[in-house]
Amino acid sequence: MGLQNFDAWASTFGETTTALELAPEETGFRAKTRFSKFFNLPELMKTFKDIADIKTADMLNLP
Repeated sequence: MGLQNFDAWASTFGETTTALELAPEETGFRAKTRFSKFFNLPELMKTFKDIADIKTADMLNLP
């Protein structure tokens, strides 16, 4: 899939937005970039299921 690094993954599955927020020191504002939405979710879920070891409570015989 060409996802050798995080930037490739982020550009394939996520959209970011940059907004101003109050700095923790309360000395002013700073620009912060965060994921705002995800897309290509069927491909993302398939990739996750291919690499993750998913176990449910039934599989583990949990009460």
